[in-house]
Amino acid sequence: MNIIHSPSPNWSERPAGVVPTLIVWHATAGTDSSDLPWLTNPVSKVSAHYLVTRSGIIHRLVYPEKKAWHAGASSWKGRGNVNDFSIGVEITCLPTQDYTDAQYRAAGWLGMTLMRHFPIEWSGHVGHYSISPGRKTDPYYQFHWGRLFEEILRAKAAAGATFKAA
Repeated sequence: MNIIHSPSPNWSERPAGVVPTLIVWHATAGTDSSDLPWLTNPVSKVSAHYLVTRSGIIHRLVYPEKKAWHAGASSWKGRGNVNDFSIGVEITCLPTQDYTDAQYRAAGWLGMTLMRHFPIEWSGHVGHYSISPGRKTDPYYQFHWGRLFEEILRAKAAAGATFKAA
C-alpha cells in the first residue's frame, strides 16, 4: 500500500527519548471531503499521524516520530498526555456508518507497519474512548476490533514481517 504525504502543521516534538508504544484509533465523524482539509488546517489545531479514507487511501499527516495533536485530555494506564507516546490514526466514518472493507485492509496494513517499526504490542491498540472515557466515544460501536487484528495478521503474513519487542 502507498501512503500519501499530506502534511499537517499541527504537531510538535515528542519529549526527549520517548517513542510511540500505543496506537490510538479514532473515527473522524466527518467525510472524505471534509476530514483532510480540517486535519491539515492550522486553525483547527488538531491532527493525527494518519488518516484512512473510506476508499482505503492512507494519508500521513504527521511523521510518527513527531507528536500529533489527536488525543486531547487523556491518560492510559495512569500515564497522562497520551499524545506524547502514541500514534493517532483517524478513520473517516460517521457514527451512523459501517467501516468499509478497504478501510479495514488499509488500517491492518498500517497497524502491521507501525508494529514493525515501533515497540507496540497487541495490547497497545486502543480506541479514543479508552484514553478519554466519558469525553469521547470513537471509533464507535460498529468498529470491529477482531477484524482489525485479523487484517494486521494478514498483512504481517503477506510481508513476512516480524514485530519489534516492546
